[in-house]
Amino acid sequence: MTRWLLTALVIVALIGCSTTKQVSVITEPSNWTVGQHDYCIYKANNLICIPQAQMKMTPPSDLRSQYRNGEKVPIEDIMLARSPEVTNEVEDRLQRDDTKEIKVSVFDAKFSEKPADFSIWNCITTGLGSPALDCKVMKQPSARDRQYISKKINERAEIKAATAKMAGLSHVILEQRCGPPLERSQDSISTTELYKGESSLLAFHFTTYPEPKDELDLASSLGSQPAKLDHSAVLSGGHHWWGGRLEPESAWFLKQLSCLNK
Repeated sequence: MTRWLLTALVIVALIGCSTTKQVSVITEPSNWTVGQHDYCIYKANNLICIPQAQMKMTPPSDLRSQYRNGEKVPIEDIMLARSPEVTNEVEDRLQRDDTKEIKVSVFDAKFSEKPADFSIWNCITTGLGSPALDCKVMKQPSARDRQYISKKINERAEIKAATAKMAGLSHVILEQRCGPPLERSQDSISTTELYKGESSLLAFHFTTYPEPKDELDLASSLGSQPAKLDHSAVLSGGHHWWGGRLEPESAWFLKQLSCLNK
């Protein structure tokens, strides 16, 4: 009798570990087929699901260093390490209403245990009933993982702020903040200016046509002063910043030329 009671209690405890809740599922535009598995990242009641066929994520360098050479990094570790950038990209697209390549659906999902933000799941579609998804936990973030995620979130916030500052730069604003350039070159459609940064020369190329347009479209670091300061000279440098598309470079430029932060 005691054994049966203990068994019943264990079953109740195991059932109590699972939870079913309504979530927003973010996938490709094509509908899932019943029985299809996807790897998913959970955050803030969103389930971002990536088809296995398209799983081409590589481990970031700081994760790779934790494993021996040749050792395979588990997919759930890679996904958790990439989860801040993946969730941020999806959230940015949703905020911009850029949903051409993603689909948002609301389903009841059964989780094998309570999902924490940035947890990784293997989910299978069961149909349109309730639950329509059955998700098995692959990895819940540890205290160390949460520290790593927090660091990455802070880094991205810094990069986004720096990108906005660089994207809002004109040659007039640059001179107001940092004084006159070492050298300036102008033609009918652009202005290029050269400044001395902490460790290298910095070239800024602004598009100025049609008037009153004045916006930064290219910046780079130069090892030495070019014979001619023009668009080609800017292209020959390193640490390129292209209209905000290479966001990490934004923070680098602001550290090189601190007057940009005024």
